[in-house]
Amino acid sequence: KAVGIALVVGGLILPSIDDNGDAETPNAKLVWWGIIITTAATLFYACEYVWSERAFGMHKIDGTQLCFWSGVWGLIITMLWIVVYTIPNWDTLVTQEIEKVNGRVWLISVIYFLHILNNAMHNWAWFTVCELEGGTSTGLLMGVKAAFLFFGSSVSFCSPEHPEQCITVYKLAATTCVCAGAALYYWPEPNSAVAAKS
Repeated sequence: KAVGIALVVGGLILPSIDDNGDAETPNAKLVWWGIIITTAATLFYACEYVWSERAFGMHKIDGTQLCFWSGVWGLIITMLWIVVYTIPNWDTLVTQEIEKVNGRVWLISVIYFLHILNNAMHNWAWFTVCELEGGTSTGLLMGVKAAFLFFGSSVSFCSPEHPEQCITVYKLAATTCVCAGAALYYWPEPNSAVAAKS
């Protein structure tokens, strides 16, 4: 199991060493800050997985309950931000940005509503999987999902203007590594097969 986890982590790191010289921008120096921030966020995510699993085990909360209450707190915090910051700056943050790119308010509203539905289904599925599989397995499955997103982003966004979205040798190697690690993690141990027969 440990080797499988190491393979998944290694696979997810591979794309970060991809040398994409054509994508050099004036903000390239900020990449390291991005890596540091992403690493910190990943640690917080790991804590969320562990705490969720602990809540399922110690407090006998089910996935639907935990998803609901996490959503309630998230909604309260988001609404506070919207009321305190977004609404007072609506013209600068929303109206001007939409007008700048000739956007359509109705289309943005529809997409936003669909995003809310998608996010709700994603969170409900995540908490359910975390309840049934545990934090480590859920994190591993999220790694597999991340690897397969390379293909989705390539099909949807790969272009000469956005070469970072295209499939590369590193991304293919990462996907292979992640899938091999997940298979190894879930591979039944010899002892468990013997125990199942008896």
